[in-house]
Amino acid sequence: MAKSAGHPGGTGVPTLEVLPIRDIRFHEEVDLSRVAALIERLGADRVLRNPPIVARDRERTRLLLDGANRIEALRRMGIPHALVQTESLDDPGLELGRWNHVIRRREADRLERSPPEGIRVATGAEGEPQALCRLIRPDGREIAFTGPRTSPERAAALRRIGALAAHSRARVGRIVHADPEEVRRTHPEFGGLLAYGEVTLEQVREAAAAGELLPSGVTRFLVPRRVLGFDLPLPFLEMSIPLGEKRRRLEALVAERFASGRVRYYAEPVIVFDD
Repeated sequence: MAKSAGHPGGTGVPTLEVLPIRDIRFHEEVDLSRVAALIERLGADRVLRNPPIVARDRERTRLLLDGANRIEALRRMGIPHALVQTESLDDPGLELGRWNHVIRRREADRLERSPPEGIRVATGAEGEPQALCRLIRPDGREIAFTGPRTSPERAAALRRIGALAAHSRARVGRIVHADPEEVRRTHPEFGGLLAYGEVTLEQVREAAAAGELLPSGVTRFLVPRRVLGFDLPLPFLEMSIPLGEKRRRLEALVAERFASGRVRYYAEPVIVFDD
């Protein structure tokens, strides 16, 4: 494990470690179109640029908070290990938000006309406190979808909704607001906005422990310090050497970055144009 290696005092420096991919537990589905694009990019660049983020869950298992598509791309490429940033679920600076999804008109119409089995529909604010999500149409109408109460059942219900909302050849747009006017300006094919209900960390853990995954791109974990720009060549992860030796070499890499003065901390919010 590489923890603040080479940094005087080491206070507040994120933990970087190499983990077997088999020990990483997913909490959400992967987006196969994004996975395919990542496999192509990783195959060309041969570099993992930003480490996925996990949290300690059990003695060996890590709960994957962010980076499901990157981990799945590595797994499909036959790479046994992944570089990750490890956080604590007890860190008060760790926040769990959620994305909203912009969908096309055809999928929004289908979801409004024929919601999945077991999902109840209410218009306006009725049933909204327990809503799985709300469908906001361009004309301002809102349809609330309510369903099961337990975390695993809610995750399964959200996946059924997500399957109807997905388009086979178009990515779902992820945004953090629910303003139809702004969506209309930035998404020309806006047919509906899926605004998801509250998702708690405990619900994520319960669903994952039961083997139920949330739809791709619903949760949005905010960590106090996110590592960006730590480029790790894929051959490092592919090497057939003991895991302990890989971890020792990672510690040396982290220490070298600090010693050379190439590490910077920026507290400002960041907008990424090439995610």
